[in-house]
Amino acid sequence: MPATLLASQLETLEAPDADERHISAGINNSPELIVGQVLAQLGRGQPGDRQLVR
Repeated sequence: MPATLLASQLETLEAPDADERHISAGINNSPELIVGQVLAQLGRGQPGDRQLVR
């Protein structure tokens, strides 16, 4: 995707509705913690479970 399209993509970005399945993760944490949070939301572990991150 050309970088010139980024602004228009962000302008049209919508938050998911309450009835839509989604995963959210903050970007202020370490990559390992972010992966742990995503896996926890998928039902595959607990946030910060280092055994899940390889």
